[in-house]
Amino acid sequence: MNPYRKAVASVFRLVALGFIFVPLILFGLDFFASKTKQAPAGTLSMILKGGSFLFGLILLFAAGSIARKLTRDLDE
Repeated sequence: MNPYRKAVASVFRLVALGFIFVPLILFGLDFFASKTKQAPAGTLSMILKGGSFLFGLILLFAAGSIARKLTRDLDE
C-alpha cells in the first residue's frame, strides 16, 4: 500500500473517530443532566449531535476509498 494513502486514510480515520466520540460524550452528559432533573437538551442540539455521529461513522467506513481517490496520482 502506498505510504501516502496510508497516511491520508489514518488522518481521515482519526477525524472520523473525533466525530464519533465527541457526540457520544455529549449524549452521555445530556443523559446524566436529565437524570439529575436539569433542563433537557434541545431538539436541534440532539439532531446536530446525531448528524455528526452518523457523519463520523460514514467517514470511518469510507476513509479507505476516499484516500485511494485522493492519492491516485501519487502512486509509485
